[in-house]
Amino acid sequence: MVDHAAREAPDREIVTRWADGSETRTDWAGIRRDALKMAQALEALGIQKGDRVASLAMNHSRHLVSWYGVAGMGGVLHTINPRLFEDQLEYIVNHADDRVIFIDSNLVPLVEKMAGRFPGLTAYIVMAARENMPETSLPNVLCYEELLDGQPETYDWPELDERAASAMCYT
Repeated sequence: MVDHAAREAPDREIVTRWADGSETRTDWAGIRRDALKMAQALEALGIQKGDRVASLAMNHSRHLVSWYGVAGMGGVLHTINPRLFEDQLEYIVNHADDRVIFIDSNLVPLVEKMAGRFPGLTAYIVMAARENMPETSLPNVLCYEELLDGQPETYDWPELDERAASAMCYT
């Protein structure tokens, strides 16, 4: 789908308005480019087909990249509602067997408080620009932009079974 969007509407603008009032702008060509980089970055972290990758984030362009990058390489994006109670978040992340978690900057304090309760997580990816990366005590923390840096802009999407999971949500 992202290949189609990038081919048919490469310049169609996607605008994200962040909580601090700032804006970032991209387009479908940029989303595709970054999703290709994301797929490779996740594979470099050891994520394989069928592995769950959590996101504790709002809807924005980086979250859109994670959707296509995770699903495109065969992983399963697991969106988590940040409004849940801590014991619910702990249960959901552990029950889903999430390996990596994407988190918005404003949710870092919550995840820091709970980090020891997620034994299966191998990396924490803060969905921030370098200049907005918060100080954190999280183990194995990566900045979203740094994760994509140095990754090639080309990638051959693998052939996936059309019945394979690509996303999941707990309700």
